[in-house]
Amino acid sequence: KFYQQNKECLYCSINQAELKGQERIVAENSNFVALCPFASKMSFEIMIAPKKHSPRFERITEEEKDNLADILRLTLAKIKKGLNNPDYNFYIRTAPCDNKEHNSFHWHLTILPKTQTWAGFELGAGMEIITTPPEQAAQYLRKVKV
Repeated sequence: KFYQQNKECLYCSINQAELKGQERIVAENSNFVALCPFASKMSFEIMIAPKKHSPRFERITEEEKDNLADILRLTLAKIKKGLNNPDYNFYIRTAPCDNKEHNSFHWHLTILPKTQTWAGFELGAGMEIITTPPEQAAQYLRKVKV
């Protein structure tokens, strides 16, 4: 629906706003941006996304592969050093492999460091309490020297 109304994908719009404001940016290079999303699922969540519109992960160029490796390496090093080497999960969301274009989609990689333990509220309600707002998380990780 966002794509139909705005003629661009939601993630392109988010990237433009975040790059303009810089408040939640952890790192960037010529092809990618790493940021702590405004509506994070958990503290220190990081999304790495292409700066230009790209629905499918499997279509990235050799240069983009190198840039993705660089920003992923940097981001994980900042997490390791700045957050005392926590366990983490990461996953890639890409458009379905069904031979359709899916121009409304923008592939991205999400990193979820395990910085908290679920307690009564989280277990009972099935949702996380974010103890570090994304703006503070990004500012902290930007300052971590690796």
